[in-house]
Amino acid sequence: RLYAFAVQLARDSDRFLRLLAEERAKKEYRFGATRTIGDFLMPEILAALFAEEDCTVSMRVDNTAALLEALRAGGIDFAVVEGNFDRAE
Repeated sequence: RLYAFAVQLARDSDRFLRLLAEERAKKEYRFGATRTIGDFLMPEILAALFAEEDCTVSMRVDNTAALLEALRAGGIDFAVVEGNFDRAE
């Protein structure tokens, strides 16, 4: 029984490692865009991205201040913004 359990454990472990590798291979983009950029520029850019890559996209559309706060807090990875903000930040 111990041998059968060990064999099954090894198979499950191999399967888990393969699934984990597949998950790591998938790209995920979390970003924000201001309203104008989100409405008029991002649809074309995202369409081109989806045509080339298997990825997951999470896009938040909000005002510049809210997006910069989300960026600072780690809720998004980058922001495409317009308007007045501290560019050094």
